[in-house]
Amino acid sequence: MSSQIMSQGMMSSSGVTALPFKEGSKAIQSPVVQEEFRQMVAEHKSLVKLGEGYGKWDRTGKLMYIDQMEAIEDRWGIFMKRFELMGEMNPEFVLQVTVPFFSSLRVARS
Repeated sequence: MSSQIMSQGMMSSSGVTALPFKEGSKAIQSPVVQEEFRQMVAEHKSLVKLGEGYGKWDRTGKLMYIDQMEAIEDRWGIFMKRFELMGEMNPEFVLQVTVPFFSSLRVARS
């Protein structure tokens, strides 16, 4: 999979510049994995765009949206965990994602 496809939509607004998977990862070269990745990126982008109207929704709509976001987050977690277990995660990406998160919680790296 090209770097362009992997980075499509993932890094535009997050401030993350590293690709999630090691360069040359054999696992991400699988057409099945590439399609799963593209589909999740598209669904995630669609949900984020849909969420722009969140403040105008009734309680039920908001709860449905939260459920959908939780479902895509779970799918991302499973997808990324597979690469972590295979040793295919890019350490730079992991740092760029986790350091700001833990900083926001006021948890320091040791």
